[in-house]
Amino acid sequence: MHGQYRHLTEKPPVDMKETYRWLKSLNIPAATEGLVVAAQDQAFRTQYYERNILHRDVSPTCRMCSVGLETVDHIVAGCSALAPMDYTDRHNQVASIIHWGVCCHFGVPVESRWYQHHPDRLVDTDNITMMWDTAIPTARKINSNSPDICFKTKKTNTCLLIDISCPPDGNVARKQAEKLTNTATCGWR
Repeated sequence: MHGQYRHLTEKPPVDMKETYRWLKSLNIPAATEGLVVAAQDQAFRTQYYERNILHRDVSPTCRMCSVGLETVDHIVAGCSALAPMDYTDRHNQVASIIHWGVCCHFGVPVESRWYQHHPDRLVDTDNITMMWDTAIPTARKINSNSPDICFKTKKTNTCLLIDISCPPDGNVARKQAEKLTNTATCGWR
């Protein structure tokens, strides 16, 4: 299984330099780095790994949902049993970091550490109005009218919609296309 992640990242539109930047910039312990790289290479002892790499007589099916093959990618982003809670929590944590960064950029008072930040549904200052996970009223019915973050800069009277996704590496391009399609369908640009 080693090298699978590298093969995935060599395909467009992946930026190799940005993909591996975390290895240089985070100063994480070697053991943690090894654990992350093993997960990226699908080298954890999942049912799929047991069956196809170790040649054990086990079902490669996921023990949680009993539907997909139990691979690292499936567990991290594809298991229907984990999706309702665990994936939503991860998504909201990522979106919260972006929200914190926008608040810091515009001088909105927030916690000093991003991991302590809990976004308010509405932030309204002299500079910006920002909404968190709030449906935007529209004249006609639109299915995708709840971006994760929407902020309006009052000085320029412009809005920016931010919609977060946390797909597995192999689905980044597909998820990006899906988000852009949703945006185009709404008439937002």
